[in-house]
Amino acid sequence: MRANQLLSYLVSGRATALSYNSHKAEYYELNNTITSLLTLYQTLSISDNFKECARIEIPFLPNGINLGSNSAKVVSKLGKAKYSISKDVGKGHNVLFYRQNISGINILTQIHLYTNIVVYVKVSFDYLEAAEGAKKSIYQSLKSKYNLEIDESRDNYYIDVNNNYLKVIDNGQIIVQFFYVNNDILKELRNNLSDSNSRKGNSEDLIRDLI
Repeated sequence: MRANQLLSYLVSGRATALSYNSHKAEYYELNNTITSLLTLYQTLSISDNFKECARIEIPFLPNGINLGSNSAKVVSKLGKAKYSISKDVGKGHNVLFYRQNISGINILTQIHLYTNIVVYVKVSFDYLEAAEGAKKSIYQSLKSKYNLEIDESRDNYYIDVNNNYLKVIDNGQIIVQFFYVNNDILKELRNNLSDSNSRKGNSEDLIRDLI
């Protein structure tokens, strides 16, 4: 049953997904993957490093949200975010956080929008405190939705016909990341990064965000 519930979440975000209490702001700030324009650009530049990914079809993201869609689509599917961040991450960048619990598995979804376009989505499945078999259920759901061949002993990278990337890793949580590969956006980010460097005068301020 748990695998079916997780698959339903990945497809629609509804079914038995129950919202649970918001954490303090520090929780979301700590879990924010992208904390500067530099990390945003590096995240979206993953295509530069992984050219030989397995080709798959990414029909849609969790909750039916497409890469490249806007915040209105996100809110229509998920409702109001539990928390949002729009500071210190570069002009035009906003992060929306959603939290669910399915069959004892805590799920944190962060949706990054740049100029109101979904450019990056990260879904973290915290299975360590869930019932036995939770990890297997998550992998079964991912394999079923995306028709993946997953090697659970290493990171897995996949690419669709539009060169968008899906990455699956397990570091105590199973983390699924979606990357929107759009050359116009990457070019704009590159230009903004140069502007940011010139304003600060030293890239150490940006690099400090990574450590």
